[in-house]
Amino acid sequence: MIVGIGIDVVDMDRIKNGIYTHILNDCESVYCNNRKEKIAGHIAVKEATLKALGHGLELSIGWLSVEVIHSDLGQPNILLHGKAKELAGSLTVSSSFVSISHDANIATAIVILERKG
Repeated sequence: MIVGIGIDVVDMDRIKNGIYTHILNDCESVYCNNRKEKIAGHIAVKEATLKALGHGLELSIGWLSVEVIHSDLGQPNILLHGKAKELAGSLTVSSSFVSISHDANIATAIVILERKG
């Protein structure tokens, strides 16, 4: 059963050098390798996740509470920490589905949160 869906778009022109250091953790920064399209995609995933959890961008939740991870084949997913993990627990989220796309100067992401049953 789907318990939350979030979508977000990010304009890559808004990504400035160093501005994302408080948004991405060390592993995410390494994966993105200073590439604007990847950074924008990760930011879009984080915002889409918060929307799927029923919250907008709230400072009390924090950017780092949503971590974008990738399988060996590059498939994105999320790992939640802190307040975001608590919110997911209250919704009894059992799985998540993430898709990231980018074209021209826009990155977009969709996040679907699901619980069994």
